[in-house]
Amino acid sequence: VQTLDISVGGVGVLAPANARNGTRLSIRLTLPVRPSGTTTFDAPVTVVHSVLSRHDEGFKVGLQFVDLEARSASAIRHYIAVNS
Repeated sequence: VQTLDISVGGVGVLAPANARNGTRLSIRLTLPVRPSGTTTFDAPVTVVHSVLSRHDEGFKVGLQFVDLEARSASAIRHYIAVNS
């Protein structure tokens, strides 16, 4: 899937398949870390919406983090702060 946006509350992705609301999944995210490198973590999520986007040729899926680890939340906050 392609990541569209991210916050400490969740992540929006573009997916080739529809996802049912309420479905629990685990996703692996890799965020760039400056000046170079990446950080990767797994996070449990719940599907909160999924909408067909013909323009984007896929489904825009909203995923809400469930019990996000503090280390992962910190990495997301840092990514947002550096890239805002």
